[in-house]
Amino acid sequence: MIDRNVYVDRKCNAADSISDSDFYIDLPRTSKEQATKGTLVDKKALVKGDLVFFSSPNSNGAIAHVGIFSEDGMFINATERNGVHYANINTAYWNEHYIKGMRIIEKL
Repeated sequence: MIDRNVYVDRKCNAADSISDSDFYIDLPRTSKEQATKGTLVDKKALVKGDLVFFSSPNSNGAIAHVGIFSEDGMFINATERNGVHYANINTAYWNEHYIKGMRIIEKL
């Protein structure tokens, strides 16, 4: 239900807004600001639509990237280099840089 309306820009500000006919969620622009919204979710309990936050090699452990969890360990990722694509949250790179997951949409 959410996938068709998710806005993801090329610079990884995944989920500036997620909208559907029944709800509208307005999120801050940056991943660091987005990480303050919603409810903290354990990595093993992530569901479709949860935001997943990561550090980057140059961020000294601070949040620098956000994606939208899909299912089966996959998330919607957007980078300038590779555009919008699915990535596996359990690969060595993403696992090392994973910080937290946040639920911004409660089950309808």
